[in-house]
Amino acid sequence: MTVRLANTCTRPVEVHLTGGVVVIPALSQIDCSPEDLALGQVAALCRRGVLVAHEPPVEAAPAAKPRRRPAKKRTS
Repeated sequence: MTVRLANTCTRPVEVHLTGGVVVIPALSQIDCSPEDLALGQVAALCRRGVLVAHEPPVEAAPAAKPRRRPAKKRTS
């Protein structure tokens, strides 16, 4: 599962995630792991409103096609 971090500022933001340093461009989003949200810098930026964390939308599964009943044989 991933979490999306959105930069709400008009300037890039540099964050230190578990995988390394990432620069989030102005008004852009990146995917990260839920563990990254617990990191001090990320949590502080989220509290200040610089970053907003949200789960990406789940794509709906394609609708199942209705099953057709076999045609009844005519008896004459």
